[in-house]
Amino acid sequence: MSLSCVAIILCSLTASPELRGVYAAAGIVCGIALWVALRAVGRVNPARRS
Repeated sequence: MSLSCVAIILCSLTASPELRGVYAAAGIVCGIALWVALRAVGRVNPARRS
């Protein structure tokens, strides 16, 4: 999923001006979803380690 986020953001750099914002927003949403998923399993917040 992290590679998908990077790919979407890279696509936004080469996209037409009309679609650049859409790709950038999709990359940001993908990154947030990845962060939430990793936080749920305890990989982002070190305080939750057991």
